[in-house]
Amino acid sequence: MRKIMTLLTVVVLSTLSFVGQAQNKNSNIKGRVVDSQKSPIAAASVSLIKAKDSSVVKMTASSKEGDFQFENVQNGSYLLQVSAIGYGATFSGPFESNGSEVVVEPLLMLPQSKDLKAVTVAARKPLIEQKLDRTIVNVDAAVTNVGATAIEVLEKSPGITIDKD
Repeated sequence: MRKIMTLLTVVVLSTLSFVGQAQNKNSNIKGRVVDSQKSPIAAASVSLIKAKDSSVVKMTASSKEGDFQFENVQNGSYLLQVSAIGYGATFSGPFESNGSEVVVEPLLMLPQSKDLKAVTVAARKPLIEQKLDRTIVNVDAAVTNVGATAIEVLEKSPGITIDKD
């Protein structure tokens, strides 16, 4: 009986070891994000995208040194999309993940600037400004004050009462 149990244990353990070896290993994908001067770009958004249908698999952000890493990625064909504030979006070429560590060549990001054609600043004074020691009534702030006398403007002002004296 003891020999049968030992033999059965050996068979089960060897079967489990073969099953474990037959499973596909997942990959790690590493890379770096740099600008045109080869300086690292921190906090860039990096997306791992399936090459087949452009669906996002995983996302991460680059470190202070511009490095990024995706762990435990299933085997397949992928590409990377990188975006950062002040830079145009960048895509890597397609690459294969096949159970080993994949190191992608540095992704170069080019600056993107947007120039404004014109800037218009518009501001109006408020009708009433409340200061610590006084209340200011801006006569030119209200359209209804056009052509009015000082007494008429004061009558419309809050906190002021006008009588015949």
